Amino acid sequence: MAAFYLTWHLLIFIFFFGILLIRPNAQQWDWIESRHGQRQGIVFVMDMKSRSVEWKLWGNGVGQNALDSLNRLVPPSEIPNLIFAFNGGYWNPDLHAVGICAGENGIHDAISHPSCFAITRDRAWVGGMRSRVSLHPVKDTSPALVEGKLYLNKYPLPQVSPCIIEPNAYPHSLSLFKTARLVEFSMADQKADRLVFNSRTVLVVQREHRMVPYENIDLKSYRGRILLIIPDRDDSESAWGKLDTGSKYTLDLRLDPLKGRVILATSGSPMLLEDGMIHGEIPSSMAEARRSRRTAVGCSADGTRVWVMILVRSRDGLEGLTLRETAELMREQGAWDALNLDGGSSTDLYDPERNPLLSAFFSGDSGIHHCITLNRPPPE
Repeated sequence: MAAFYLTWHLLIFIFFFGILLIRPNAQQWDWIESRHGQRQGIVFVMDMKSRSVEWKLWGNGVGQNALDSLNRLVPPSEIPNLIFAFNGGYWNPDLHAVGICAGENGIHDAISHPSCFAITRDRAWVGGMRSRVSLHPVKDTSPALVEGKLYLNKYPLPQVSPCIIEPNAYPHSLSLFKTARLVEFSMADQKADRLVFNSRTVLVVQREHRMVPYENIDLKSYRGRILLIIPDRDDSESAWGKLDTGSKYTLDLRLDPLKGRVILATSGSPMLLEDGMIHGEIPSSMAEARRSRRTAVGCSADGTRVWVMILVRSRDGLEGLTLRETAELMREQGAWDALNLDGGSSTDLYDPERNPLLSAFFSGDSGIHHCITLNRPPPE
């Protein structure tokens, strides 16, 4: 009998110890440890070619700026196949129109940004991204737009293409720092309730177009419409002549330089690595560096390998990391390009299996704007 109980307990021990051993490899994450053997955080590594993970982005609803926890942002239907969820990129209501936060369930915010993270079907992208709008009359393939630089809010980002905004998704006022032209549209197809960014053509009807001087535009008065804001340029008169009130147009919204079906995109700041080198904007002096919890993403040069790092302490065991320390860790992992996502109190992780080791670092209760989930593909 004693031998029986000894064998039984040994089998139980082997079973649970085996789970602890294989779990990081099966789910492709592992701990990052400091020089003193303390856990700094975790790193999740993915081979995009294997398609063993499904990426999704979830927000608190289009047009809602409230922050919520990872526990609440992840839909219950996603839990059975969820590996884990982590906070998304940089977002701030005061900079509403200068960031990207978009998933297949809709565009929460979308406009060009100098540093973004995006996922397509089999590639990842870290770097500059821009919204490209193509608008032309039905049965006419010639675009009716002229590219230029658009100045929005406090940041003169190089908007090389016009900006499209859905007031339902942008409940704030929009500050123009230079005169622009505004075109107002409505959906021609009532079944298409909102725009998507996966190169899908949408049929729209033009209502009016006018010059907009340096001012704040109250987007609440344009609910239910689509606004196209075009830089005012002398050579744009010919293009404007094609925009007839009441006419139907086809409109495409794409995110360049991405190719193919875009699954999610989110903006961050600053770039940590660019072409394998630590970005020049990151302070080298420790006196200028601020320590904080960090969430960072990186990819290989060809975009087929992705790293997600959620970090709480430095190699020396200090609480928080500087941007340079985060960049160095990402480069050591093998990333070619890397980006800092939202950090500080927003750095968080939700583990549906409630691993006690992870729960000691991450509560899943931090207030964030949107999150990214990594799921196991559903069984075929």
